[in-house]
Amino acid sequence: MNAIRLSPRDPGLDRWDALLGIADLFLGRLESALDRLRKSIEMNPNVAMVHFFLAAASSLSGLMDEASAAREAGLRLDPNFTVARFRNERRSQNATFLSQRERIYEGLLLAGVPKGE
Repeated sequence: MNAIRLSPRDPGLDRWDALLGIADLFLGRLESALDRLRKSIEMNPNVAMVHFFLAAASSLSGLMDEASAAREAGLRLDPNFTVARFRNERRSQNATFLSQRERIYEGLLLAGVPKGE
């Protein structure tokens, strides 16, 4: 938050909002996650993963039209993305992290992101 406050015109500001939105999503703070992820996409619509995280947050919030639109935007940028591929990229064995991540997989699947193998 200090980085955003200290440098409100930073060209990488979209990444800060994306990271904070992803953290909110992991912590189950869906409304805040939605706000931050939307803001990140407004600033830079060319990052596929932010669209996929927005798809997960939207579907978990019951916003299925937005989840579908975010899924499609993400797949346009990364047509080979699947939940299975994302699952294989986990960077931690921490039990809390893994349980939080399961909720994100659920959101991605609810949004219609391809399951993969």
